[in-house]
Amino acid sequence: MPYVLGIHVGATATSAAVARREGGRWGAAQPLPLSSTAQTVPTVLCRVQDGSFVAGEPASRQELTHHEWVVRGFTRQVGDDAPMLVGSEFVSAQALVASMVEWVADVVAQQLGHPAEHITLAHSALWGPFRTHLVRQALAGLGLRDVTMVPEPVAVAMDYASKQQVTEQGKVAVANVGGSGFDATVLQHRAPGFDVLGSPLDAGYPSGQDLDDEVFGHVREAFGEHIDELDPTDRTHRAALAGLRAECARAKEALSYHPGATVRVDLPQVRTDFALSRSRFEQLSRGHLERIPELLLQSIQSAGLGKSSESDRAARTGKTASVSSGGTGADDLDAVVLAGGSVRTPLAKQIVAERLETTPQVDAAPELV
Repeated sequence: MPYVLGIHVGATATSAAVARREGGRWGAAQPLPLSSTAQTVPTVLCRVQDGSFVAGEPASRQELTHHEWVVRGFTRQVGDDAPMLVGSEFVSAQALVASMVEWVADVVAQQLGHPAEHITLAHSALWGPFRTHLVRQALAGLGLRDVTMVPEPVAVAMDYASKQQVTEQGKVAVANVGGSGFDATVLQHRAPGFDVLGSPLDAGYPSGQDLDDEVFGHVREAFGEHIDELDPTDRTHRAALAGLRAECARAKEALSYHPGATVRVDLPQVRTDFALSRSRFEQLSRGHLERIPELLLQSIQSAGLGKSSESDRAARTGKTASVSSGGTGADDLDAVVLAGGSVRTPLAKQIVAERLETTPQVDAAPELV
């Protein structure tokens, strides 16, 4: 059955979805697992002996033994003059992005029995024409020439509009809490897609990594002596530390659904379970999550929203314009959409709702939108 493949190469995680042709129409996009254990895979590449790359979990497993051949964090380096060192060779970041796309396309083709009719790549809103051109060139070098490029916030807004009605010229603010950073964008609906208003806002935090670090720091308070005794040159010790960090990330995700979670502490000197409540996690993460509405408001102001409406209200009432909800511009929006796995945390939605006095929309799988 013919299908179109959508790929999102995020800074820390990569996901895919397919839309199949059903008769004369295309069906809705459906996420496609890229591993046997998860919908997403880490955005990690490992160069192998024949010069090609493996990605995802197979690449991550090589970090403990062949870390010099493993590379991550390359999506933010696209367009940089300096290439990245992988083993003994320098490779441009755009070539690494293209290799990640090629790996995903091959994995999906193996699952479905044939390659996609077309590929769409969701990319950082900050890439711009120059960076997207470089990625297109790198993809063409691998034989992938029929690729549509879509900025991440546009993809999120289109996903939202496929499920909820957005009026023509309606405005949607998208906040994406990624694994290694945050971005916020205001878009205006002009069928069949969306246009970006103002300038996308990019910040290093809050991020999913920040929340993982808070959990790890909390665990460290209890087991710091044992963690400090780990030898970074010992492969077993490095594996134990990596496993503990992975446990902290898993516990953070579990707390999105449950009032409590346990972190399995498996170190050479101690093996036990460490309990963490949602209330304690919210105390640890609140400072980071409170940045979301602050940055959203900056993005809304960049788009020029709220100023004229607040001035009109002030003229009608004779009162001075304020920075209450009417002055933020949030009431000029059709919707505020939160994306990224970390917005599963109930406190994230609560803080945005309180500050912007609107109900933010969060998909059932916000890391896949």
